[in-house]
Amino acid sequence: IEAFNRDLPFDRFVVEQLAGDMLPEATLAQRIATGFHRNTQINTEGGVDREQFRIDSIYDRIATTGEVMFGLTFGCAQCHDHKYDPISQVEYYRLFAFFNNADEPLIDAPTREVQFQRAAIDEKIKQVEASLSGLAKEDAKRKSIEDSLAKLKKTRPKAATTMVMARRKEPRTTRRFIQGDFTRPAEEVQAGTPGVLHRLAKRDGDRLGFARWVADTNNPLLARVAVNRMWQHLFGQGIVQTDNDFGSKGIPPTHPRLLDWLAVEFMENGWSQKELHRLLVTSATYRQASSRRADVERIDPANKWLARQARFRLDAELVRDVALAASGMLSARMGGPGVFPPQPEGCMDLGQHRKTWKASTGENRYRRAAYTYRWRNTPHPALKVFDAPDGLAACTRRIRSNTPLQALTLLNDPAFIELSMGLANRLLTEAATAEERIRLGFQLCLNREPNVEEVRLLTGLVAQQTKEFAAQASSAKAIVLHANALGQATRPVTGDAAFSAWTMVARVMLNLDETITRE
Repeated sequence: IEAFNRDLPFDRFVVEQLAGDMLPEATLAQRIATGFHRNTQINTEGGVDREQFRIDSIYDRIATTGEVMFGLTFGCAQCHDHKYDPISQVEYYRLFAFFNNADEPLIDAPTREVQFQRAAIDEKIKQVEASLSGLAKEDAKRKSIEDSLAKLKKTRPKAATTMVMARRKEPRTTRRFIQGDFTRPAEEVQAGTPGVLHRLAKRDGDRLGFARWVADTNNPLLARVAVNRMWQHLFGQGIVQTDNDFGSKGIPPTHPRLLDWLAVEFMENGWSQKELHRLLVTSATYRQASSRRADVERIDPANKWLARQARFRLDAELVRDVALAASGMLSARMGGPGVFPPQPEGCMDLGQHRKTWKASTGENRYRRAAYTYRWRNTPHPALKVFDAPDGLAACTRRIRSNTPLQALTLLNDPAFIELSMGLANRLLTEAATAEERIRLGFQLCLNREPNVEEVRLLTGLVAQQTKEFAAQASSAKAIVLHANALGQATRPVTGDAAFSAWTMVARVMLNLDETITRE
């Protein structure tokens, strides 16, 4: 996230993801970047064959590199020559060799704050050790100073650890596996790349050389695949719809010359993703409305030629982020460890192993969904309902579903109920009348003004809910107490019934199709 935010050139980003640890005088951030290929599945159960597990991880890395960076299905050549693209099984194991000579350590990943604290304590430790050097072992002061030194060392803050890749000191021999079976090794192979792609320099026989080969401007695919994926994110589908397969079985591009031009523009602008993003979102094509028109529907019902903008549901993480933003509770903080937003009780008991999910408090409770802690065998239910991937393998394109569970999640999930309270509090404190509050809610959730009928319906809902909560004072009070406990109704409101009624209206607004749809 930090790399994207500071617009690290994409070619450098790729090199650091694949081999940042091997760069000259590699920084901590560059070493951490190699964690990209440590996100393979992890199995710590007894009886696991460690060598098989290690090889399966390399298979995953090759498949991920192929689909994410080349738009090619390298994994199809694991057991035999690729059936459709000119990639042989021998070439597959030449790629395998680049990753075969990597170790997989854990390293400390201290934050800047921890680094500063450690430096200050280390300086004090040096001073105390220097004072010891001038004292004899028999000196009465020595024991006291040694005790102080031991206590000082214990105050040195611990850092989080992270998984990275590292160059292996003793290279492994790589062999082709017959039918992909690691128990049936065949001839030895050397590191290399598929002959159908651009040439690898002879001197570049290690993982860093491979990374530079991937990011080379002579690579005919990296820029095209990256541009296509950004186009897919903004327009709903890529110029090449099969974004992870630019091979012979993939769907040909609808606008090949546009794809080529964008790829060249991307590279000539220093591989800047922000510049490319700006170019796309300021284009006339992107700024079109998504509303359907009869004349266009007859000519291009699937919108293949982009006569209008695409309309599609937001990704799972953005569904929650939109609610956070509308409620005014979204934390802008970047980085840091994973957080634990509220979720229904008992969900963590449904996985293979029971986990404890203690909901975060304070600002961490309302951070972007990208920072939500995830267990692969027990996915977060609200994210899973909206088609978030399970993290077991790389996912380059998500499938968008439309199910009743999604509406029920927006209505009843504890996180969305809290955000409805936050939105209700915002409407009550920032607007004076019912109509003004409804207009504000529409601006925050839908980015438009409500029409007359919508104002009438929601005004009626407010009146109905206020009357019901006035008759059920205990229910209204419980909602307000819960909101106060979370700090979401700290300002004076117009009574328990009013706050509870507007919470119900906020639930409706956050549940609208338009709220979670990119128009």
